[in-house]
Amino acid sequence: MGTGLFYEHVPSQNDPLLWIADVVAWCYGAGGDWRRRVQPLVGEIIDTRKP
Repeated sequence: MGTGLFYEHVPSQNDPLLWIADVVAWCYGAGGDWRRRVQPLVGEIIDTRKP
């Protein structure tokens, strides 16, 4: 019984929509003015290090 879903690994340059998430994550991680600039794009921060 198939679900019709499949997963495919492709190089990141093949999926331009991921570029946006990568840029926002980089800016947030860089901190300072970069973080301030992307703050309106960030909906929620989840700390995965917490137990």
